[in-house]
Amino acid sequence: MDYKISLSEEKVWRFVDQQRKIKIDQIGYFGKAWDIIKKDQGSYVGFGFISLIIAFAAGIVPLLGNFLSGIASTLLNPGFSIYAYKQKRGQSHEFGDFFKGKDHISPLLNYYVIATIITLIIFSPIIYGYISTGIIGLQPGDIPDFNALNTSILIFGFIIAF
Repeated sequence: MDYKISLSEEKVWRFVDQQRKIKIDQIGYFGKAWDIIKKDQGSYVGFGFISLIIAFAAGIVPLLGNFLSGIASTLLNPGFSIYAYKQKRGQSHEFGDFFKGKDHISPLLNYYVIATIITLIIFSPIIYGYISTGIIGLQPGDIPDFNALNTSILIFGFIIAF
């Protein structure tokens, strides 16, 4: 059988061949990042340890621990990028640059608060269902009322959807 390629198919195959020539070096990005970190490992490890301790200490606070830990992480994590950016560009960088994330506090906290609200809205049917059915306070051997849980999730699902 003799197949004849139409003009449109030819264009498609030419486009596909051109796209195959584009190479994205994903491994190279990790290599470049590692090269940046290798130059100043002590600072990165030290700040990582400090960030971990701050987030852990904030997480210990009763009732608000997760929220405070999230805020601390949201303010501290951009410091890694700021420090690495300055280091890569050959600008003067110091350990204090890790804490420059707080200079961008408004957009960072706005992002964190909006993400938290969206998460609570999405999971509110489940949270309400667990609270309303008493599953949280069950003793060993008690049988929870899953019908109430399913009904509350269904009702909140409709409320959120409409």
